[in-house]
Amino acid sequence: MKTNSRKRLLVSSVAMLLVAMLALGTATYAWFTQDTTAFTKNLSVQTVKASELLLSKSTGDWTDQLDYATVDKILKPASSADGENWFSATAAAKTGYAADADTIAEITSMDAYVFADQLNVTNNGGAAVENVKIKFSLAEDEQVAGAAYLRVALVEVDKKGADATITGNFKAGVFSKYTDSAEALTSTAGATETVTSTAAGTGVEFSVGTLQPKDTTGSTKYYNLYVWFEGQDTDCKDANAGNSIPEITFTVSGDTVEQN
Repeated sequence: MKTNSRKRLLVSSVAMLLVAMLALGTATYAWFTQDTTAFTKNLSVQTVKASELLLSKSTGDWTDQLDYATVDKILKPASSADGENWFSATAAAKTGYAADADTIAEITSMDAYVFADQLNVTNNGGAAVENVKIKFSLAEDEQVAGAAYLRVALVEVDKKGADATITGNFKAGVFSKYTDSAEALTSTAGATETVTSTAAGTGVEFSVGTLQPKDTTGSTKYYNLYVWFEGQDTDCKDANAGNSIPEITFTVSGDTVEQN
């Protein structure tokens, strides 16, 4: 049956990412003189209304509910300018964030430093869905007001799975509580590249675009999802250690094109 309008609003899915990162007391420190440890209670994604849009992470089926199973995850500060090469270091002084060049090392195992998975969206219906957006707000409880160094990034990749290749612009998909810049590490020699994050503290929209009908080219978009403490942020120093993330909620929505 045709409707009276060309489009009907589809409030398709709500992806709920619950992150509770709690510093482990006053003995913990931020980047770099001692490691920050963060306690992640839960990471999950779910839809709250049946619709044509479905979600997935890097493994498992397309579904309306995901569980990232990140209970008790420990994170230490890290730095990256491209989402592919990640680095750790120790600060030259407790009062600053600048890395001691002799301590910079490439991170070979992401698990202790960066939460990394995928947040993928597919159109499971027979009509295209336009104006698909991922909306979210990024909260961060600061130990010192205005000193926030959490980062969340969404970057497009070519397929589902851990071996996906980044095809999007990593730097354009980095978000923080406030608009912020960091000289992210790009090599163990201490080279850096400026990464300016977009403020998401009061809400932001990440554009997915149009998803074509099921089983056709363009019906699915794949995104790597990263959560980390940016060690090269000027606010990531010992005096500001102990920030926490109470909750992040991703809402996925779009407009379904009317079929003739």
